Amino acid sequence: MMGNRNLVLEMKLRGDAGLKVVGAERIQVDGCGRLLLYDRRGAAPSQIWLRELQSFAIRRAPHFPAETAA
Repeated sequence: MMGNRNLVLEMKLRGDAGLKVVGAERIQVDGCGRLLLYDRRGAAPSQIWLRELQSFAIRRAPHFPAETAA
């Protein structure tokens, strides 16, 4: 897991065999067919077109004690 991200997006893109995993602080559907993934306040969000996704799941990121976090 990277940084202080509290959500995990697991997705499979159309035509890809593998699963991709992305962390985010916040995930939003924008009403124009995109998922917006926010990393930190003020930064421009990453965008993923819903039409490019074969499947996806949004989960809470596991929380690890500070001494075990890498």
